[in-house]
Amino acid sequence: MEKKREITEEQVKEYQMLLAQWMQLPKDALEILNEDMPWRIREWLYVCALDQISGAELQAMKPQGLKKIQDIRAQFLKQKFQNLKEIQTQLNALQKQMEEGKEKQATVLSRLQEGVVQILQYLEQEKQTLKEREEQWLEERRKYKEQFQQMEINRMEEEKSWSLWNRLWKKKRRKTQLHRKQAQMDQFVKQVLEEEKFSQEQKSYLLDCLEQGEEMEEVLYLAKSCLSVEQMERIKQLLSEHPQMFWGSRRKPWNQKKKVKVKEG
Repeated sequence: MEKKREITEEQVKEYQMLLAQWMQLPKDALEILNEDMPWRIREWLYVCALDQISGAELQAMKPQGLKKIQDIRAQFLKQKFQNLKEIQTQLNALQKQMEEGKEKQATVLSRLQEGVVQILQYLEQEKQTLKEREEQWLEERRKYKEQFQQMEINRMEEEKSWSLWNRLWKKKRRKTQLHRKQAQMDQFVKQVLEEEKFSQEQKSYLLDCLEQGEEMEEVLYLAKSCLSVEQMERIKQLLSEHPQMFWGSRRKPWNQKKKVKVKEG
């Protein structure tokens, strides 16, 4: 099965920066968005920049966390539209004054109406722009969610595949080790226990070595019928003190291996 492509944090950042440049955000906002940060934080700072929040404010918002950034943006938009509402209220009051004859009604009223119309048009445009940006952001968020869900599915499938392979490998390894030990035991039986040249004392000593956890290769190294039990023990002690004498320096001392096994127990 062909492995599905995963999207990295760096690729998400590149996509976000392309959108920010396409929307022609100010240079200071682009520099802030290009800094290292979680992709969700960058996404919300991008939305704040679209709402015309200044670069200095974006820099201050960056380390405050996602929830705080969302709260600051909501307060900014509320204040922005509140200021416009206050201007409209003042214009309405001025219009009322003009109707009462406190100002030269014709000229001022004309200007007032033009101002009110412009403000209403601006408010309508801002609401429409905000709606479009919200829809665009929701669509991008949906795409990101789908992409990261797919990444998680791919990761779980890969872990499952590796887990199966690991179990099969361990099973094969145990089987190989079992066959190896069986072959070594067969060799020991044939070379020592069934060999008439060895005395019962020699056989018993070599079996004791195996029961004490010594390696089969080392026990077979001692298994020579011409050696007495005492000589075998002396050679064993000699090899324990000078392990390089047995198959090079790779062999661990006899007494060292015993200490390791005691610690593990």
